[in-house]
Amino acid sequence: MPVFPRTSMNSVPATWKTKLDFSSHQWREWEYRDCTHPNSEPFLRIPKKLWSKRVHYQSKIIKKIQLELEILQEQFTFPYLFILADLEGVILDLWGEGSLHWSMKPLKLKKGSLINLQSSGINALSISIQTGERIFLTGTEHKPTLLQDWKCLCLPISVNGTIFAYLNFNFFSIHMYNTSFALLAAIVQHVEKELESERIDEEHKCGVFETYHFTERERAVATLWLHNKGALYISGELGITEGTVRNFVKKIYAKCNVRDRVSFIQKFL
Repeated sequence: MPVFPRTSMNSVPATWKTKLDFSSHQWREWEYRDCTHPNSEPFLRIPKKLWSKRVHYQSKIIKKIQLELEILQEQFTFPYLFILADLEGVILDLWGEGSLHWSMKPLKLKKGSLINLQSSGINALSISIQTGERIFLTGTEHKPTLLQDWKCLCLPISVNGTIFAYLNFNFFSIHMYNTSFALLAAIVQHVEKELESERIDEEHKCGVFETYHFTERERAVATLWLHNKGALYISGELGITEGTVRNFVKKIYAKCNVRDRVSFIQKFL
């Protein structure tokens, strides 16, 4: 049972967790696990090469979030910051740095910064990582002083019960308070639906590959062929000659008993 005094927070939907939803014992445990030092750098960063690998792995989610935010950002007239982080709290990308007040620049949070519990202390993202819940924190509930003027929401991005990343929304404007929860939830929900649809499509594709006994190399060629890529493009992607690509396509067509790309694609519909 929470021991923190309850305040009027009727605007926070029941599906979101605040500090009041956790016991003092749990909060102290998280504070104890905070390994940051008062005089240390506010946010550690992983090596650029390692960050690039993580971005490549999560490129699909990054692109989808980017598309969701492109139109939305044009409507914001106040300082804000969206942060997309992986399961370990590494910032994969962020949006809204240009909206920040001059006093906050240069922004100390960068791509590759660690914003998990051990590296940055208590914040909405680090607690969401710990609990897998939708988290809302504000003011001095955050350990990093950079975030203590912000209202911060964090929401896991999951497909079929598995979390893949976290989207964090930080803002100042009191006018955004009541709409911010629905806004972030709508963005994540749309991305999750697209990812789920692609997951189902991928499972169906693999099932077709199994049915026709494609080899590993045939699967690689077929996947790109399904996306209307030409022999030249595929040869560059797979490091083989155009002639080899065309030979693979012939073998694939023979296994599927088709004569052209349209008929081949129809096998996957």
